Amino acid sequence: MSQAVSLPLKGIFSLGAAADLMINSLQTGLYSQGNPLRFTGLGSVSLQAKTPKTEATAVLLATLVNESTKENGSGFSHALSPSVSFITRITGSPLLRLRMLYKNSFRMPTFHDLYYNLVGNDKLKPETVNQFNLGLLFSEELGIFEFSLHTDVFTNRVKDKIVAVPTQNLFIWSMRNLGKVDITGVEIQVDVRASLTHSAGISLNLNYTHQKALDRSLPGSPTYNQQISYVPFQTFSGLLKLSNKSWTFGYNLLYNSHRYTLGETIPVNLLPSWMVHDIAISRQIPVKGYLFRVKAEAVNLFNKSYEVIRGFPMNGRGYYITLTINH
Repeated sequence: MSQAVSLPLKGIFSLGAAADLMINSLQTGLYSQGNPLRFTGLGSVSLQAKTPKTEATAVLLATLVNESTKENGSGFSHALSPSVSFITRITGSPLLRLRMLYKNSFRMPTFHDLYYNLVGNDKLKPETVNQFNLGLLFSEELGIFEFSLHTDVFTNRVKDKIVAVPTQNLFIWSMRNLGKVDITGVEIQVDVRASLTHSAGISLNLNYTHQKALDRSLPGSPTYNQQISYVPFQTFSGLLKLSNKSWTFGYNLLYNSHRYTLGETIPVNLLPSWMVHDIAISRQIPVKGYLFRVKAEAVNLFNKSYEVIRGFPMNGRGYYITLTINH
């Protein structure tokens, strides 16, 4: 159940409030703990100030969670999570804006994290994060081209981060908390669009992330100040799309840099980087009030052999044909 209200105040200010109530339950005989029941209440108030050039918002979110199981009885969790965001226009043409964000987040473990057979850990603590972000947003139109660039520098301070790690072997994983994780990085997004004719266009979308997610839980331990498991240092994706009224062609590229399968960043734990390419072509055909869309895809075009999780090879080259009918 949800309810939200917004109230304009004098001048540039407005006030908002929202409340949510959620009930989650699980009944099964296959899990390590029986029949959990969770009541979650969320309440927030927000204050916004908005001018033609600048917008600032402050939010305070209260979270109340009561969870019970037959074995462990009832447990109560609560948190107050503030956040502040700010965005302002630096120049109008080209459009250049500056944005800043501070946000405190609180995340309860899911039922899967807590109770799933062999994997779940009913001793998990909630995860809390302090997020800081500073970014620039640039956009410009040059003739038939529309160009935008978003770049952000971020740092996250995580307490009791919830992660999945191998326990007895590669096939049996379990959830656990990492006491303290510091994440820093940069994200860059580029969008370029061009209208070639009134019905044909081309677009290019590029996304790049470089991040370090370091375990700062136990000074002196082998994993201290090391990249946490399965988090790549760099990721990149690119999507090129050509389209007109009937046809669409797409080319997609996805890259993940090397990462480590365990907290110790030693050669035996290294998982190599990988890059895959996909292509797709589709056509729309209207027939007597119906719209037929036929799409052909080649996934992992160059038949790259790679693993996202050690010991679990991903599919090689694959071909797909899809027919969609809308009326």
